[in-house]
Amino acid sequence: MTEHAPTPEFEEKLRLALATPDPEPRFAETLRSRLSARAAVLASHPPSRLRPAWGIPLGLVLLLVLGVLIVGPQRVAAEVQKLFGYIPGLGIVEQNAPLRVLEAPVSQTRGGITVTVVEAFLSPDKTEVTYTVEGVPWSAYPHKENVTGCIEGPELRLPNGTPLKPTGGGATLLRFDMAFPPVPAGVDKSTFVLPCIWETLPGFAPENWELPLQFVPAPGKLTMMPVIEVSPSPEPQVNAAFPPKNPLVLLKVVDTGDNYVLLGEFLQREAMDASVPSGSWWSAGLEKITDGKGQDVFHTGPGDPSLQLPPSGPGAEPWAYQIGKTFTPPLTITYSGQNIYSADPNARAELQFDAGANPGPGQEWTLNQDFQLAGHKLRLVSVQAGSHSEPGFKFFFDSSDPAIHDLAVQITGYTAEGGGGGPGQAPSGWSEVLELQYAEQPKGKLEVALSDLTLYGETKTWQLQWSPETATPGSPSLYGISLSIDQSIPTSAGYYLIGQTRWTDSRISSAIPVNGSLTATDARGQTVTLEPANWQDAGLAAAPNQWLYRLSGNNLSAPFTLRATQMEVDFKHPVLLTIDLRPYGFDGSDAQLGLTWKVALNPVEVPGLTAMPHWITYIQSGDLRGFEIGMDADPALQAVPFAIVSGPNTGGMPAVRTGGSSVRDEASGRLVSTVLTNGKIAFPLVLSASGATVNGNWETNWSP
Repeated sequence: MTEHAPTPEFEEKLRLALATPDPEPRFAETLRSRLSARAAVLASHPPSRLRPAWGIPLGLVLLLVLGVLIVGPQRVAAEVQKLFGYIPGLGIVEQNAPLRVLEAPVSQTRGGITVTVVEAFLSPDKTEVTYTVEGVPWSAYPHKENVTGCIEGPELRLPNGTPLKPTGGGATLLRFDMAFPPVPAGVDKSTFVLPCIWETLPGFAPENWELPLQFVPAPGKLTMMPVIEVSPSPEPQVNAAFPPKNPLVLLKVVDTGDNYVLLGEFLQREAMDASVPSGSWWSAGLEKITDGKGQDVFHTGPGDPSLQLPPSGPGAEPWAYQIGKTFTPPLTITYSGQNIYSADPNARAELQFDAGANPGPGQEWTLNQDFQLAGHKLRLVSVQAGSHSEPGFKFFFDSSDPAIHDLAVQITGYTAEGGGGGPGQAPSGWSEVLELQYAEQPKGKLEVALSDLTLYGETKTWQLQWSPETATPGSPSLYGISLSIDQSIPTSAGYYLIGQTRWTDSRISSAIPVNGSLTATDARGQTVTLEPANWQDAGLAAAPNQWLYRLSGNNLSAPFTLRATQMEVDFKHPVLLTIDLRPYGFDGSDAQLGLTWKVALNPVEVPGLTAMPHWITYIQSGDLRGFEIGMDADPALQAVPFAIVSGPNTGGMPAVRTGGSSVRDEASGRLVSTVLTNGKIAFPLVLSASGATVNGNWETNWSP
């Protein structure tokens, strides 16, 4: 049976219709005019060119548009949103699209290393494959910055021999999520081909892995989360003349339950206007995300690499940000950027240096040669030879001219096979390190050709705003926590206040204000003494989630406002974090104490909040050893104290002791959690947090 899809023209009209707040007469008249114009165009073609099969879809188009007019754009918008959903591991798909999955995980072990294809999702427009690698010895990885290992990605080989190359992906530790083009319908087998283990040295780990995969129809009920289609912001907010459209566009919002994932793109073509040089481009990126009160909203990248939209066209730069739901709308996304333009496309400069007959690996030549390129002064500070495995040179440049953005370098008479660049270290102005790699190390007297100098130009800022349909100013607090005063008992010095904390979120089991975080002010806004009281001293007994405070003073001016800024919450289900430093060469020796490993772990899934571990430091406190875990975390997350669940070897020990803490580092703003034990550390090390300290603003009013 042939399926008919609406035309792009109709989809655009429907999108415009959905963006209209109410079905006003002017809206209906506009659509009727467009339909009349389209009908006139169709009527102008000879009847023989209109195939009979088009009668059905054209009729459907007319019925659909009339349906929009009758039921209203908002109701149609709700139905359109149901057409798409987000499946973790696969991304955004049409809800009725035929989906397939990997029949069962497939593993293969060679030389003590195990590669496992854990799962695969197949839709009509893409294939997502997740695989893991275990047991790679530390010796298989390069241990010097100038030495790189395998960077060749996997592929899917179809039964007819056609290879499907990766189109994107991401990794957390030794788990890899890769995107491929779609496997054709009817093809239920393929071979997962892995040329080498990522970043391992040639010959140090088995290569040319091949794992057979079998695909089957997806089960009837896959977890599918709602996807909200967002109309682009009609006008940009910039600090210069407005281009015709806002280059900062929000396209979709995925509601994952705890978080929103915002998906959009920055459009270079829309950022260009007469104020910038022809042929230039914008080096733009996120500056901040703020809420309706102007407060920063914590954001991370989505943990699922499949949640990334492909570019809509040339010059489109996709972006994806994950945020929590505890913000006051509207949300404002702010991008800033500088225009980059060519100083002079034809400008060239030449320098010479003598590398000698046999330059050694890492050998360095200090040159300090000044030169001018397109009228700008620069200096070639030094040149450094590459390694045996990566022949070539690194060129170290600097300049006191802050307008310089970049330049190109090459060695005359040699063809580079690779290279790269990055910022150098200079006290002021500009500094850069450019690297060229060759099949063989260039030798002797060499001529360095410099060209393509680019400069920083105008600076601009762009903004867009978005509000969830269900959010309103003063929306429910984190976990729906609220305070109330249930009873007051007068005393000679003031009052005992018996309060209670309530919540609406089923994921937490208790919430109590942190001692010292609850304050009180009177009707004049003056602070009133409020201190935690002892239930036993007051002759009272506490009920669950009740708290007792003493309000002191004889000349009090009611009503009073009680405000808490921190809460201790307990989770119904503990938050888990697994650490495994074996791939990073951890051996637990004294020599490694104080070492920090930059890692890529999965997000810590605190209910409603996000914390991303980025670094781990091996530490000692007395006779206890363990780790400091540094995380970029939502500002609402003040502390996550972890305990060790499994991992240490405690066999034969008369007593096992552990310790830990969690604080916000004021200098870096990071959340730091510490775990310690007197047992011998073994991996994987599993940590658990039964609760957390969260920041917020909870208030209640009370009058005697």
